Amino acid sequence: MLPDLLAAVPVPDTLWMEARRLLRLRVRQIEDTTRWRHRVVLLLQSRGMVYHGGRTWTQRFYKWLNRLELGPIDRLTLQSMLMQSDILEAQIRKVASHIAKLVQQDRFRPFVEVLHSVRGAGLLTAMLLALGISGGLTPRINCWRIWG
Repeated sequence: MLPDLLAAVPVPDTLWMEARRLLRLRVRQIEDTTRWRHRVVLLLQSRGMVYHGGRTWTQRFYKWLNRLELGPIDRLTLQSMLMQSDILEAQIRKVASHIAKLVQQDRFRPFVEVLHSVRGAGLLTAMLLALGISGGLTPRINCWRIWG
């Protein structure tokens, strides 16, 4: 009676766990970059400066930032915040290259190809879903029925 109530749970191997850690790192880096960018915008708003030139974080936006007349402390603060954001962006690119290599492995490629073919699902989303679906949700979610 008791064995019928228990579901088998696969234990992820080292590669699987490393892939999960890498993707979690990427997600945290994106969240951190967003926080730094919000801090920049809030700093400027607190000084009565609002960007009206379209989307932020474009070359046009950066030119606008450089033309702002700020006091020495505000300029230093802004430069420090932008530097933190730039550092995080560089780290995100580095992690993204590792994820791209990981996706090419036979173990992940079939899942990612199917999930990546869904409209709006980027590589990161596809890999996150692949790790989640393949890493223990398969008995509850038949991904081939959903996607096929």
